[in-house]
Amino acid sequence: MKKSLVSILLAALLVLSLGFNALAAGSDNNASEPSDTETVVEEETDDTADSGEESTPAQPAEENRDEAQIAEEISTLETNGTVSISGVRSIRTDELAQIAEKNGRLSVSVANASWHFNSITNPDVEFNPKMTVGGEQPEITQKMGGVEGVVVSFEHSGVLPGTAYVGIAVDYAVGTPLYFYYYNPTTAGFEYQGSTVVENGGYAVVTLTHCSNYVLTTSPLHNMAITRTAPVNVDAAPAQSQEAGKTLDVTPHTGL
Repeated sequence: MKKSLVSILLAALLVLSLGFNALAAGSDNNASEPSDTETVVEEETDDTADSGEESTPAQPAEENRDEAQIAEEISTLETNGTVSISGVRSIRTDELAQIAEKNGRLSVSVANASWHFNSITNPDVEFNPKMTVGGEQPEITQKMGGVEGVVVSFEHSGVLPGTAYVGIAVDYAVGTPLYFYYYNPTTAGFEYQGSTVVENGGYAVVTLTHCSNYVLTTSPLHNMAITRTAPVNVDAAPAQSQEAGKTLDVTPHTGL
C-alpha cells in the first residue's frame, strides 16, 4: 500500500515537471516568432556610410549633349544637306568649315530664336547663337522717342558666317507689322533695315549679315541718324534720305 502511494506521488511530480517545461518552451517560441498582426521593422543599411563616400546627385550634362549632337549631325551630313541642332554653345570654325565643304545648310534653335543659314560663306567666323530679346538697354530705349518696341541684343558681334534668316520670338499678335532698325552707337541713331510681320508661333523673321544691337518697333522711327528737311510721312511714298541718297522703304513685308 505504501509502495503504491509512493508511485502515485512520483507520477504526479513527473506530470507537473513536464507541464512546466512545455509552458516554458511555448513562451520562448512566442517571443522569437512574430504573430500575424505584428509588423517587422527592418533596419536600412547605408552603403555610402560603409564605403565612406558621399552620395552626389547626377548633374545634367547639357554641354555634353550639345557636343554629341553637333558631332553626330556634322559627321553624318550629306552634300547639300542641313545640320539642325539645338543648344547655346558657339559653333566653332572647324565645324563651320566641314559644313561649308559639303555645301551644307545650318539651322540652330535656341530658347528665344531660330537661325537658318542657306550656306556658310565665312567659315572662319565662330558663331554664337545666343541673344537677349527685350533686355534693359536704357541708352537705346530712351532714344526711341516713346515708340513701343523691344531691343534685340546678340551675343555674336560683327560679321556672321553667312546670311542668316532669324526668327525672333516676340510678344506681339500674329500679323502685327514690325520695323527693324540697327542701333549705331557712333551716331547714337537708328538705321532702318526693313520691316516684317509677326508670323504663326509668334516669330518675327529678319535677315542679318552681322550682329550688334537692333530694335523691333511697332511704328516706324524717325531715323535719328539722318537729318531730314521734313518729317517722314509713312502713309505717303517712301521718303528720300538726303544723307544716304537712297529710298527708305517702310512698307511691311515678311522675311527681310
